[in-house]
Amino acid sequence: MTRFQEETRSSRLVVALGACLRSGDDELRNIALRRIESVLREHGGNATGAAKALGTPHRTMCRWMQDPGVKALVDASRVQV
Repeated sequence: MTRFQEETRSSRLVVALGACLRSGDDELRNIALRRIESVLREHGGNATGAAKALGTPHRTMCRWMQDPGVKALVDASRVQV
């Protein structure tokens, strides 16, 4: 996969996640929250690392973290087991 293809794929994912979070559909929101949760867990709750992995700007991840559902995921993923 070329760099352009990777960036395009990443951009589409970011747009889709944002749209799902903003939608009024609970099922779409849950899909987006599960994807964000899995990436946050992979990065130990580190929002910067998760943003890089998703290919989203840090500012976008910070905006998403204003969402109560995402904020709860961030807090939960930072808990040491």
